[in-house]
Amino acid sequence: MRAEESWESGGRWLGRGLALESKALATSEDTLREKRRRGKRAALGRRVANRLWTAFILFYTKVTYWMPISLARFSGRVLARLAYWVLPRRRRIGMSNLDLAYGDSLTRAEKTRILRASFENFGIVAAEFSRIPDVNTERGRQYVRTENIECIDRSQGALIVGAHMSNWEWMGPCMAHAGFNLSMVVNRYDDAARGGLIDAIRSSGGVETISKHRAAPKILRALRKGRVVGLVVDQSAREGARKVEVFGHACWASAVPAHLALRTDVPIYYGTMRREKDGTYTATFSGPAKYEQSGDLATDVTAFTQVLQSGIESLIRETPEQWMWTHDRWKRRPELEQAAEAQQAKTDAQTSAAAKAGKTASAD
Repeated sequence: MRAEESWESGGRWLGRGLALESKALATSEDTLREKRRRGKRAALGRRVANRLWTAFILFYTKVTYWMPISLARFSGRVLARLAYWVLPRRRRIGMSNLDLAYGDSLTRAEKTRILRASFENFGIVAAEFSRIPDVNTERGRQYVRTENIECIDRSQGALIVGAHMSNWEWMGPCMAHAGFNLSMVVNRYDDAARGGLIDAIRSSGGVETISKHRAAPKILRALRKGRVVGLVVDQSAREGARKVEVFGHACWASAVPAHLALRTDVPIYYGTMRREKDGTYTATFSGPAKYEQSGDLATDVTAFTQVLQSGIESLIRETPEQWMWTHDRWKRRPELEQAAEAQQAKTDAQTSAAAKAGKTASAD
């Protein structure tokens, strides 16, 4: 009797366990289905947002092209002032960057003035973007003048490094108008339609564009053809980066220009735009950048990257209100930190092994 009761009790517990397991499995499947639904809704939301943003860019570029340039710039300033208030994260990043760069040497009011001007500068760049084709024409001479462009050696390929200063988008067509065969390294866009629209406008200024993704082989081909290749190197890099100091604080910068220059012996020049009080621009060039090689490529790439970043910092200091402070320039990159530490440990081990081998040879 007891055995029968025991079996009956065990059966009840087993039944309950199976029921609970079945319920948990059903709940898990429901959760998985819900996650999939949320993922699909989020993807759809991103696609819709991308299409709306692309449609706005198309509309805005067409409207601003036919506006008087003064009115187009006014519209850009209005949008920028709106963005200053509706994008608190960008505002916080900008102020944090200014605090890092200037510390107590500027008051809060002075930093706020620079940050507001930086927002407005971006708005003006957006408003003037549609006029890129005009810069590479005689009409463009009323907008942009060049300074010291003769420093660039036209007999060979070269690299131009710059920053998101003033209207950096006009630098390329300005150089094309001066007779240079120019290629510009640009970011990829997640939305193909938006990327195609922006690329078409950039190319209309007489500039060849090179996607930033795995750009090194394409840059090398352009340099071999004697083209000038422009790179904007003032942002936090993810790939091919070296740790440098900008405004006295550590950050990551693209080592591509330094690496290419050291491997191919092509010169690197600085190029920057400056907006004048009358609304015109001055494109200023300097260089070539100088660096004394040590013979160790890895060391030289890092040191030369620092030289270039110091040069970019000097350009920013001249007109800080015309630089893009809203980019997270000093963003931490844990994956790059770990890779750098591993490489340093490997180098230290190799150096130690070489020193021990040298001592052993001396003893013999």
